[in-house]
Amino acid sequence: MNPVALRGLWAVALGLMLWGWQALAAEPQLRVQAQLQPDTSVMVGQTLQLQVDVLTNTWFTQAATLPELQLPGALVLAPDGEAEHLNQTLDGQPFFGMRYRYRITPQQARSFQIPPLVVRATPAQASAEQSAQTPPLAFSASQPPGFAPGETVLVADDLRLTQTLRLSTTPAAVGDTLVRELTLQADGPPGLSLPPPHTAAVAGLEAYPVAPRISNLDDGRGHISGGQRIDRLSYRIQRPGHYQLPALRIKWWNSQAHRAQVSELPALSFEATAASRYQPVFSIRDDLQALGRQNPWRISQYLVGLALLLALGVVALYLGRPWWQRGQQAWQHWRAARQAAWERSAAWAWEQVPGQLKQQPPQLGALYLWCRRSSGRLDLASLGPRLRALLQACYGPAPHAGAALEQLRQALPALHAEGTPQAPSQGHGLRPLNPRHEKDFP
Repeated sequence: MNPVALRGLWAVALGLMLWGWQALAAEPQLRVQAQLQPDTSVMVGQTLQLQVDVLTNTWFTQAATLPELQLPGALVLAPDGEAEHLNQTLDGQPFFGMRYRYRITPQQARSFQIPPLVVRATPAQASAEQSAQTPPLAFSASQPPGFAPGETVLVADDLRLTQTLRLSTTPAAVGDTLVRELTLQADGPPGLSLPPPHTAAVAGLEAYPVAPRISNLDDGRGHISGGQRIDRLSYRIQRPGHYQLPALRIKWWNSQAHRAQVSELPALSFEATAASRYQPVFSIRDDLQALGRQNPWRISQYLVGLALLLALGVVALYLGRPWWQRGQQAWQHWRAARQAAWERSAAWAWEQVPGQLKQQPPQLGALYLWCRRSSGRLDLASLGPRLRALLQACYGPAPHAGAALEQLRQALPALHAEGTPQAPSQGHGLRPLNPRHEKDFP
């Protein structure tokens, strides 16, 4: 093979490789289609669908974002989240996607222009979110035959109208309430496009407004197939007599038969009687007399007086609580001061003497304290010769502690009588020389 042919083959191979690489690296495509169903010419009140198909040659990682559509003079319901899966072939290439539906119900006889709608979506293997727009569309709405201009038009494939009457009591009487419930179901239009019933006032009945219950009907697969409206008319009977709730008529356009029809509900009649006086099942006065309570006023007066006294007592306790607390605190302080004064007296010290003499070894601290408090002296020998002899027997050269303590305990009454209280001498401002115990201090 000559060099020129070889270079040609290499060029062809390189071109094929570059073309394949570009095909693999190409961004996925996003296409949007739109059309009106069933037609671009409808009647006022008839519902048509704006179908928006969002397609890609790969797949979608999440739902597409559709804009809001507003058309003056028409009722527009945006897609409710339910979508139909699609498989189409465009330009010899398979595309996959979802179909969304806007439901449009014109309320005026005129032409409508639908502007382009920008749809955003993220196909798989795309580097960023993509957008595409629908082509502009138009449709016109005309007034159905048999309807005056401006008259409310209900267009449906079929219509069902029922009613019920509920009385609070039977037979009805003045003051009772009754409810007339009207149910309107239509195949085709959504619930928001169903008109309210035209009801006339009835003399002797006071009407109360009740908010209607409006909903959509579906075909079991998530698609709206029609609407439903339930109106509850509540009345209150003001006077007795014969009443008749008027008949109801709804004029509508049958889109299947292409003609105007009238659905009617018959009038409802009932009788209302005068309200009877209430008769109690038993007499309270007779029961009180049978129980022997001949004078209920006296018992009531006694109970009222007792309740008044209890109330006054509670109020007095509540208002006197601060004085009671202050009095209690003052009494506690006086009691503590009295106890402290008693513990500082000679009598208290004397009461401690027998107990200390019985201890092992015997203690004379209480006896010294009584001596100081009763006579103002610091030593026990100054109390008399008997006590000096007892101390000599206990603490002398030849002590006889057991016998001496027994004699001391027996001599306590006489010792207490001899130790008459005296006023302590005036202090000279000097402490005792060489004090040995704390009790030696005056």
